[in-house]
Amino acid sequence: MLNPNKGIKDDTATTLLNTIEDATKLLEEVMTSIIFIWWCFNPGVALEEFAKNRVGSIILTSGTLSPMDSFAEELRLNFAICLENPHVISDDQLWAGIVRVGPTGHALNSPYKTRGYVEYQRNLGNSIGKNDVCNELNH
Repeated sequence: MLNPNKGIKDDTATTLLNTIEDATKLLEEVMTSIIFIWWCFNPGVALEEFAKNRVGSIILTSGTLSPMDSFAEELRLNFAICLENPHVISDDQLWAGIVRVGPTGHALNSPYKTRGYVEYQRNLGNSIGKNDVCNELNH
């Protein structure tokens, strides 16, 4: 609002200064409340800490860690003892496929919006359990 005792030029400068001061105060408030979150998706960073703290043993198990050389490099660890076993089943004991629909005929898609629905969960459970896929496989 213009002050009748000041000229337009003086009043504009005062308003501008007040605006800058208000913006600065607001910026200072915002800057003190910013939280910086850093996610590290490199397991080697955490495992280096284990090594620094002299953790005696780390047991990693999985069916998909091969090739072990590149995996160990990714973890930034040297494994003193490493056991790699061959596959424990033969090819004829493995079935791989895509099951598009469950026993009720509903699609077995799992987007976020439907994965919590009881009907979807039942359909998924029944398709891999007692009613469908497992019954079709040779035992």
